[in-house]
Amino acid sequence: MPGVTSDMMTSKGHNSAVLARVAERRDALARSWPTWTPRTLAQHIEHSSSRWPQRTCIVSDGKNWTYSKVADLSRRAADAFFAAGVRTGDRVGLMMRNTAEFFALEFGLTRIGAITVPINYLLAPEEIRFIVDNSSLSTLVFDTEIVGRNMIKVLADAGIIPAYGEKGAIELVARSREPQGSAGWIWLDDYLAAGRSTAAPEAGSPDLPCAIMYTAGSTGTPKGVILTSDALQREAYGTALTRGFTPDWCSLTALPPFHLFGFAQCVLPPTFIGGQVVLQERFDPVEQLKLIKSGAITDLVGVAAMFYRLLDLIDNEPYPLGSLRSAYVGGDLVPESGWQRIRHGLGIDEITSGFGSTEVQGTSFMVPPGHSNEILANTIGWPSLSGCAGLAEFGGAEHEWRLVDVATGEPTAPGEVGELQFRYPTISPGYWRMEGAADPSRKDGWFRSGDLVRVREDGAAVFLGRNNETFRSGGELVSAREIEIFLSKVPTVAAAYVVGVPDPLWGQVGCAWIVPAAGQEPDLAALIEHCRANLARYKVPKHAYLISEAAVPTSPSGKLRKRGLVDLALDRLASES
Repeated sequence: MPGVTSDMMTSKGHNSAVLARVAERRDALARSWPTWTPRTLAQHIEHSSSRWPQRTCIVSDGKNWTYSKVADLSRRAADAFFAAGVRTGDRVGLMMRNTAEFFALEFGLTRIGAITVPINYLLAPEEIRFIVDNSSLSTLVFDTEIVGRNMIKVLADAGIIPAYGEKGAIELVARSREPQGSAGWIWLDDYLAAGRSTAAPEAGSPDLPCAIMYTAGSTGTPKGVILTSDALQREAYGTALTRGFTPDWCSLTALPPFHLFGFAQCVLPPTFIGGQVVLQERFDPVEQLKLIKSGAITDLVGVAAMFYRLLDLIDNEPYPLGSLRSAYVGGDLVPESGWQRIRHGLGIDEITSGFGSTEVQGTSFMVPPGHSNEILANTIGWPSLSGCAGLAEFGGAEHEWRLVDVATGEPTAPGEVGELQFRYPTISPGYWRMEGAADPSRKDGWFRSGDLVRVREDGAAVFLGRNNETFRSGGELVSAREIEIFLSKVPTVAAAYVVGVPDPLWGQVGCAWIVPAAGQEPDLAALIEHCRANLARYKVPKHAYLISEAAVPTSPSGKLRKRGLVDLALDRLASES
């Protein structure tokens, strides 16, 4: 199968042909959106439906949902929720499979000014209960079974369904019918039917809270990030513009609906051009290859671990990859060899990576299509652009941003490391039930991200880790990310993850977890010597262990859990003492 090689790049680190192709598509999209009109999500899907009523918007469960059909369900959902007493500012939980219905309900709730709370269906019962209690849900819509998990039992274990036949403290609406019938809830079909005689008023606003997404809570209590309709659309339009979406755009993804990545990068962007998204309930690389082979898929979106599993199948049995032309890869560090494997294995020359957070309501930096493996591996790219949806005084950038010295609070000099800070227009207004002193991330109108970054001479930003992911060794601040990038360049290494662990002499020292490259057995002692020869002494890991990619601790969305690696390191060190 023909691949795309890195020698197609110029000495400046980009592919001129790809840049020109994407620029032409961007111009076409920009001409179709010459000005920005703030809308609620409900108003936006109505607008898209008026332009492309019979085009497919979402494919899920093997069914095609046209723009008209999605808009119709969003209207019926708004009527039903309003008829049931849901009003502006009320919170409605959605714990549902990755389907068109989830997003149609989310769109519809903004019509009446209600706030959607997507809930991670993989959480433990007590974690689900925390979100339900913290957000004070008035209503919870749930699927009775998700990815093989009995959600009725989960909700019962959480105390949300006290007992069969008893009504819970909140309105419960179930989407899937069970043989035993309802037990304290109403079926969604019946719920929607009850609202047929009601016409919900337009009570939403583009700048009102439209959703609360709870962060993973890797440290401390999960925080509910408040999102707004206008900011989400500005972000999504920026993605469509940066990548040059076209009317035939068809993204395939298995990203779950309870994280912003899937909504902001897959579901919402095509709605600005009449494109579509194909949703998988769960990640299945074999099924993805079949869908790609069918010829309908033009774009693939996921985290790096998903792409690796897909490429394992392609390496074993090459597939004709139909119309696939682009990929968006999120998640954690991918070395140059990994980017080249994606580029060659999928036979594509348009690869995008993004860097952001729920607090910025999407991406803040992107590597657009057409840039080299070196830039993809070593940087987070350039500030995200949004054209007419961005800041005119900053060339259409999505955000105003700066780098600030963590110790002094002053802006850093060019090339120096600083904390990344943002302000309007797409920054979250705050965390749910955290105001003033309870929210230290906001000061003087700026959101303090906790991300440490420096800017290269080419303007690309380099992410060096989180404030809380750095560690001090002998009084010196160590960036784990810097060491990970360095180790990942070794040919025998597929990926490297570095964490700080306690040390009686230095306070903390580095522990490197090494994922071997395919068919390789890295010499750990040689890797430490390699670090000692090229890095400052305090940056050299004292410990190093091998780990398979499958054994690396990740969250349900596939993101690296560094706390899990610390625990593994402590266990290993304890067994050696």
